[in-house]
Amino acid sequence: MKIIRKSLILFYDKSGNILIQDRRSYKPGKSFGLFGGSIEKGEDPEDTIIREVKEELSINLKDFKLFKKLVVLNQEEDLIFWIFTANMPKIEDIVCKEGKPYLTDYKFVSSIDLSERDKSIISEIINS
Repeated sequence: MKIIRKSLILFYDKSGNILIQDRRSYKPGKSFGLFGGSIEKGEDPEDTIIREVKEELSINLKDFKLFKKLVVLNQEEDLIFWIFTANMPKIEDIVCKEGKPYLTDYKFVSSIDLSERDKSIISEIINS
């Protein structure tokens, strides 16, 4: 069985703003999602999220924490997600290399074309 391992991150602030990735310009069929990506051989989840944030946002991620590990078992593949959170970066510091940063109030998440998994993760983080 195939096992897919990914690290994802949600940036948010105390006002309820969240930063997600607008993928419409570079991933056909994918609209919005959390920043992050696949864990490469030899990496741990923390190394992955640091690398992915640097690649996607040009930010040196230092202050972040693990929110939870999410395991999704399927017939064809098992998915393991390490979900991290961090304070909102300064928007002017972001140089997005994959897609565009999308800043919104978390109250509008239900109206954004996000996967149900990402909507659930965002809701759980904001309400914790």
